[in-house]
Amino acid sequence: MSEALTLPDTGELNRRILVRLWLDVPNTGFGVDQTFDAGITLWAKVEPIRGIASRMAMATVEEPTHFFWVRFSFSMPAEYYAQNRVVEYRGRRFRIIDAQNFQDANRYVRITAKDLGAIDPAATDFASPTTGATTDAATDVYVPELGV
Repeated sequence: MSEALTLPDTGELNRRILVRLWLDVPNTGFGVDQTFDAGITLWAKVEPIRGIASRMAMATVEEPTHFFWVRFSFSMPAEYYAQNRVVEYRGRRFRIIDAQNFQDANRYVRITAKDLGAIDPAATDFASPTTGATTDAATDVYVPELGV
């Protein structure tokens, strides 16, 4: 199966994700506290990794669990999504393992991530889209505004 067949179709970037910088800050108890910046909210296609892709990752140190596809931007190229960033989606946090400008076509960035587990849902705040469209809270799916 060709890699070109796995590119997102029009309208598939319909999930809201939050990409945040992850910092470990020393605390007064001689330990570290995890802190995160405000982050950037993006539209993405979320794709769980299954089957052969999951088995192929067994040879690496960490097994990725999800792909997040986002639009390529020169202000946020694949290098922006470094390993010190996390993705928050539907109350779960994912550590970014790798990101690539898919096929060097400057169309999509594919983020490979590992599920770290559940987080406080109130900690993930999605700003409303500026287009007047909404995001269905129950399914987190983009719902375009219909003109009347």
